[in-house]
Amino acid sequence: MNKSLIIVLFFLAEILSAQPSLHQHCGTNAAMNDWYKKNPTAKILQQNIDNQWFVKMNNGDLENRNAAIVTLPVVFHIIHNNGTENISDADVTASLARLNEVFSNSGLFSKSIDTKIQFCLAKIDPTGKATSGITRNVSPLTTFTVEDDDEKVKNINE
Repeated sequence: MNKSLIIVLFFLAEILSAQPSLHQHCGTNAAMNDWYKKNPTAKILQQNIDNQWFVKMNNGDLENRNAAIVTLPVVFHIIHNNGTENISDADVTASLARLNEVFSNSGLFSKSIDTKIQFCLAKIDPTGKATSGITRNVSPLTTFTVEDDDEKVKNINE
């Protein structure tokens, strides 16, 4: 995995896990912590990358007002058991808007830097078919532990 992708994934996980919610978020933090336990040098490398990034951000070195905005299509995979965990499309849209505020230096997050990264719901799936960017799957795995159920959860949407 390249360094930029690791930074973006880490940043996304931190943003999404920082807000209280009734719903379980993705297992990125748990998976990364598990990976760091197995690869301690990777944790040190990631901390060094993060420290360099924050220094550049605080110095204004990362801001490029002329840079083109990169739009990344995303898919929200909603795993529910016909209960409150089956969040609405409006909740998904609101979460996506909040994420875009974080990355664009706007709204409640106006003290952060504009990354020139925006997210949108995917319109095409990996097979080339049209999609709404939201999948819904009924499963009893609405609560799980990454250590025990990681593969089961990953296979729900296949």
